[in-house]
Amino acid sequence: MPVAPGPVDAGGAGNEELGVAPNMLLSGGLDRLTAARVIASVYFVCGGAVAAIVAFVPQPPGSNLPAMIGVCMCGVVLGPIIWFLPWGRWPLRASLVLAVLAIGFVSGFDAASATDGFRYGLFDVVVFSWVGLSQARGTSIALTPVLVGGYLGPLLAAGHGWDTATSSVLYAIPSCVVTGESVAWVADRLRWTHSELVSTSAALVRSERLSAVGEMATVIGHELRNPLGAITNAHYLMRQSVGQNPVADRYLSLAEREVTRAVHLAEDLSTFARGSPPSMTSVDLRAVVDEALLTSPTPPGVEVSIDVAPLRLTADRAQLVQIICNLVENAYQAMPNGGTLHISASGSEGTAVITVRDSGQGLDSSTAGRAFEPFVTTKADGSGLGLAIVRRLVDAHGGEVSLRGEDVGALATVRLPMADETVSAR
Repeated sequence: MPVAPGPVDAGGAGNEELGVAPNMLLSGGLDRLTAARVIASVYFVCGGAVAAIVAFVPQPPGSNLPAMIGVCMCGVVLGPIIWFLPWGRWPLRASLVLAVLAIGFVSGFDAASATDGFRYGLFDVVVFSWVGLSQARGTSIALTPVLVGGYLGPLLAAGHGWDTATSSVLYAIPSCVVTGESVAWVADRLRWTHSELVSTSAALVRSERLSAVGEMATVIGHELRNPLGAITNAHYLMRQSVGQNPVADRYLSLAEREVTRAVHLAEDLSTFARGSPPSMTSVDLRAVVDEALLTSPTPPGVEVSIDVAPLRLTADRAQLVQIICNLVENAYQAMPNGGTLHISASGSEGTAVITVRDSGQGLDSSTAGRAFEPFVTTKADGSGLGLAIVRRLVDAHGGEVSLRGEDVGALATVRLPMADETVSAR
């Protein structure tokens, strides 16, 4: 589940907590860098146009109309230039240069118009709204010194005293900073809410899909079991009756292999469909791993190594054995020509992390993302239920499971809550 948004640095670090990409304004929507690009371009064009109109309104004595028009034209020209800059090559923080430039744009117009600073404070509020929308929280606070300089410079240059300059700063700066931080907070909340909605929706869809698949698996598993039992009995009787017949023996062996495969499929379907709640007890993880390896004999050419810390888990022992068995079998099948299998487990902060690493054929990210879906398999003779069963059992234990390809082979990781006590190292 996503967590509530917290403070992040100006570069967007920490946004991974939200379940979305660090550079996203909204998941699946406008990213922060694009928001900065759009708003900056529009700001300079529109700001320059508005300022040009304001320039022809009666100004206080000492204003410099040509300088005001020059600043306005700079804004109108900068807008299109900003739009066509190579934004794709920039990190998000680089767009802060435009915020500084925008503050300078307002300050330049203030200096040319010889105002007291109150009149054009709205432009800086817009700048900080843009900063809040396109940058992480805390950025508006970090820009405060730049804004203070942008206000004080024109005022002092125009001959206003420190009293006027100070009152202007005390009026404008808090308004801009509060606006920027408020907009950034709202953007974070929207991003977090969107992430929660996406996560909840995905969980609901997955639950409904698994329920439908489970019902189908129940029917198919039941319907297969009876005829397969009859075929197995008939096969046994036929083998007894033909005696030593090499031709018949070859075809009977083929039939036996295929029937065995169908029996395993029926068992997988029944196991997947049952979904019985785990019967929780305190179990020794190393003993579970040893039992799983006994249940799944090591194929020729495969070397197995184990590095399991002395841990106890609160889990259903039989289901935990099946989780590890299925992961180990999946790793064996990925190494038809032999290889190495490494099983490790460690505990930290109340969570046990179990990893199964193989040196097999590996898998790409798209395949890894769908590996735990029912009936998804890359093997010619696979049912596509082994890893789906793993995920269902791990979910029932309140844990997490993941699979990713590596430079050599693949790595499956299971995270489960530990028991209150661990086995003492001997």
